Amino acid sequence: MFLGKSISLLGSYLYNFAISLYVLKMTGSGLSFSLSLVAGTLPRVIFGPFSGVFCDNFSRKKIVVFSDLISFATLTLFYFIFDPSKLNLLLVLSVNFILAICNIFEDVSFNASMPAIAGRQNLTRVNSINSGITSLSSIAGPFIGGIIFGFVNLNFFIMANALSFLLAALLELLINFNLFPEEAPEIQKKALNPDLVFSELKEGFSFVRSQKTILIIFSAAVFINFFFNFGINVPFPYIINNVIGLSPSQFGILESFFPAGMLMGSLVLALLPERKNLALTLYISLLTISAYIFITGFIVLPFLLRILSKNFYFFANIFLILIAGISSSFANIPILSLLQKNIPADLRGRVFGLISSMSSFMEPVGMFLAGLLVDNVPVYILPLISAVFLTLLTNYIYSGLRSEA
Repeated sequence: MFLGKSISLLGSYLYNFAISLYVLKMTGSGLSFSLSLVAGTLPRVIFGPFSGVFCDNFSRKKIVVFSDLISFATLTLFYFIFDPSKLNLLLVLSVNFILAICNIFEDVSFNASMPAIAGRQNLTRVNSINSGITSLSSIAGPFIGGIIFGFVNLNFFIMANALSFLLAALLELLINFNLFPEEAPEIQKKALNPDLVFSELKEGFSFVRSQKTILIIFSAAVFINFFFNFGINVPFPYIINNVIGLSPSQFGILESFFPAGMLMGSLVLALLPERKNLALTLYISLLTISAYIFITGFIVLPFLLRILSKNFYFFANIFLILIAGISSSFANIPILSLLQKNIPADLRGRVFGLISSMSSFMEPVGMFLAGLLVDNVPVYILPLISAVFLTLLTNYIYSGLRSEA
């Protein structure tokens, strides 16, 4: 399982890095670049809930394997019809859109299947290893891609990603998705039609609303994503490049420390014994992330900008981002483990699909609102506001989880 995931993720990060640089290089347009990002995000918003319905009604193993095979076929076809010397933006966006659809079906199916693959007693450790693999791939992919991008044709990246999906699919055939059968749903063969699909979606919504613990975690996942994008993902590049005035290379180094921190956090969680009080771990992690967001805004207040050096900002941000990455792993992994343990096997797909869809929807909303404000208000206000609301949300989450314990 881990080998297949490593191979497909590394191939995807290599491809995403190369195709993004290619679009920017060929068009010089930020709009074209943003469209390629939207093509990768929009399917998660649209198809997230429907992927959950399929996941709960069909073999999850088959969904995972066929998702990778469809990705392989899409990229192979793309390889033979694509001419790197002539940009066909519509073709690039279409391929990214299809790959994103396959990705959401695979992600939801894997997350819903994890208790049956690994057993609930091993969930935190297995989720930690998976998170570590993702973090390592997100570092290694752009690093390798940056080294070889100028020396090889874009088609190399396309075929490398295609072969990674094929190899991942072959390795996934070896995974026992029912190693712990008590955690696997009973698949009832149904002829899915629009009425049944929406009935199943309604059942998933009703379950989330009826379970306070799940509703709290659902709300947390949605709003944490919003506040992080509103308070960090948009303001942070502006602060580093426009306010502090660090170099592009320094900005690139800072960007790499967040996945490095996530990798460190994942490794620590994988090595530690299974923690009983996941709610407390989540609480401390979210408070730490809130503090990171607050400090990011606070240290660029006008009076501090006048007395602090660029070197201070560079090394201070390395430390802050590393701690935030570690805390992110300590927050995300308990959330995932709590969900996997508290959702019945036959509903996991729909709930994970709903969470993925809503979280992905709030991501561009947070970015859009921050983008409107960043040129019209002092930029430090955005992280400060986000930190305050995220702290309030964290206390609400913790009190709710404690009352349900």
